[in-house]
Amino acid sequence: MNQNRFKRQKISVFFTLMMIIFLVVLSGCQTTSIAPTETPVTETPVTDPVTPSESVVEVPAEIPQISKTQTQYEGIMNAYIKELPTVDLQNPAAAAIQTKLVEDMVQLFGKGASSKDIHSLYIKGITQLDAKNADKFTAYALSGLRKNSFEDYKQIEKYSNDQAFVQTFFKEAERVDYHYIALNRSVDSVQDSTIQDLIHVANEQGYFIASSEGMLFYLVDFTEFAKYRLYNSPEMAAFIEMQAIDDLDPRTSDAALIIDGNTLAARAYGIEQRLSDFKGTRYEKYMAVMLKYYMLALFFGENNTPMFDYETNRINETSVDLYKNIQTIEGSYIAELIKDYMDILSANDGILDDATREKAMALIDGIYVIYDVDEQTDVDFGQWMSGVSVAQ
Repeated sequence: MNQNRFKRQKISVFFTLMMIIFLVVLSGCQTTSIAPTETPVTETPVTDPVTPSESVVEVPAEIPQISKTQTQYEGIMNAYIKELPTVDLQNPAAAAIQTKLVEDMVQLFGKGASSKDIHSLYIKGITQLDAKNADKFTAYALSGLRKNSFEDYKQIEKYSNDQAFVQTFFKEAERVDYHYIALNRSVDSVQDSTIQDLIHVANEQGYFIASSEGMLFYLVDFTEFAKYRLYNSPEMAAFIEMQAIDDLDPRTSDAALIIDGNTLAARAYGIEQRLSDFKGTRYEKYMAVMLKYYMLALFFGENNTPMFDYETNRINETSVDLYKNIQTIEGSYIAELIKDYMDILSANDGILDDATREKAMALIDGIYVIYDVDEQTDVDFGQWMSGVSVAQ
């Protein structure tokens, strides 16, 4: 196809040059055949003709082809984003008011205030802040809720031992395909009044109720924080989006992947896109930590859903097909990682043994090099998400 295009361009240039030469010759013939008259002929100045060696033909640059896989992944991510409502941006309050709001949130965190108080202040204050103050305000609120969630879940722990209640809860969860956040977002459609009441209590604290391995517990509702992400810096807003997507469509449950390979890859691709203009901010580095865990899942799967055969340790055909799709994305760091991983596997007949796994882990560790994530940043992220300390 490229050769035909260039042939057509050469033919076009040839005919253009021939036309220029023809016009120049014709102009010269007309000038010599005109007989002198009393009325002087005013000649139009003729610019120097462009010689073939001086002609410039601009060849259109090649437009990168968007692969079907890339289009598919972008569609998946766009569908997620549409599920995240947003509150319109308003002008920030006066500086003194903003300072007071942030100080109040820091104090609530410091004295171990209830999640309900933290959540109430967040909803009241976030729309009054500029991006810098909103990031700090949000960081303390998230850490406070995360810290409290490990104790607050005891409010619903007793229900885990009530088999009749658990069965009723799972029937409600089944109705929304076990996407527990959907129960929060459609609480009025929940038929059981006890479950309705529990969900309302969870909502007031910034949580939603989820279940794993037969236990009920609280998770911080990142979709609620995502409503106000326009008030945050672009980097923190992107981080909150990716956390909220994991609430909308959990990646794992009971040590198993519960999303398909292309959805897993699309979300890893989504993180990569949000890091495309990497500036090295704290929340970008935290997204890089998330990317590492997504790539671990893409390389190896989860305990109950590995990417390889349990008996032979050979990579399975479904994973191979997934990896081939990912490699069609142009200019993608993720695609490069997958290609290098495939090369490692191919050199070992597709078998994931200890030596091959070690080489694969070295590839994944390269994520931290690319995005300038050191060990302390990794630790800070874990402590923030567990409420031990606050990311600022």
